[in-house]
Amino acid sequence: SAIEMCAGEPPYSNLKPMETFMALHHAAPPQLSDKWSPEFCDFVAQCLQKDPRLRPTAPQLLTHKFIRNAKKTAYLTELLDFHDQ
Repeated sequence: SAIEMCAGEPPYSNLKPMETFMALHHAAPPQLSDKWSPEFCDFVAQCLQKDPRLRPTAPQLLTHKFIRNAKKTAYLTELLDFHDQ
């Protein structure tokens, strides 16, 4: 998940598996810290909407500001190549 990539571990990773399941089921969806852009935080929050009727569809998410403002994939490839050097 995006939260796992940002935090380096999944939400509730400190809990036992059944406790994690219960926390995910009963608690509000996990959120990103304000360390990340408001657009990215909103995108992740929309993806984690518990009620599927309220969750945006893939075509709707493709029009989200976070996706529309994303750099081209070549930028990421260049960044990864630079990191490997």
